[in-house]
Amino acid sequence: VMTGKSACRESLLSEAVANARVFHFSGHARFNLEKPSRSILELYGHPITVGEIAGRLRFQRNVLTMLTGCETGLMFPEVLDDHENLSGAFLGAGARCVISTLWSVPDLPTVFLVNEFYRLWANGAPLVKALRDSQEWLRTLSVGESIDKAVFELAGHSRSPNQTEEQLHKGVMGFVRAFGSVPFASPSCWAGFVCHGSG
Repeated sequence: VMTGKSACRESLLSEAVANARVFHFSGHARFNLEKPSRSILELYGHPITVGEIAGRLRFQRNVLTMLTGCETGLMFPEVLDDHENLSGAFLGAGARCVISTLWSVPDLPTVFLVNEFYRLWANGAPLVKALRDSQEWLRTLSVGESIDKAVFELAGHSRSPNQTEEQLHKGVMGFVRAFGSVPFASPSCWAGFVCHGSG
């Protein structure tokens, strides 16, 4: 797992990443519409471009690359070949499957979706089914026991000091006040995640 705040170019291009079965990037990304090969992952100190990822990273055993940064799956087919985006760069580097995003995804529903996705995958669901089912789960998650259970489970798995049960519950209540008793029903919370490659 790499986060934009702690990840640097050297760590992304390291032997440990090259040999990782799962690579997860959580941070900011930017799609460059005019020059897609200059789309970037924002890393600590200096970003890395699509061109650099495709040219310098070589996965040896990767079965899943998860890119939860904004616009990591975005492309503009009229302007570029389908490999000239972040998802394509990681596929070109040897990832068998890349899950990425088509737009700016809100942080809180993203962590819920990703936690459920990994739970389903660990229990034997194929990658694309785990993604689809976690999207459906998030879309229908409602106030009451189901949200309380999701908050409790996420807080138990999180290593982030910003994801305590109390802080997660407070964040959920903000969505509830804004969007009602099914706070993540909007497609903006879940539909932006797409699967490329062998899911």
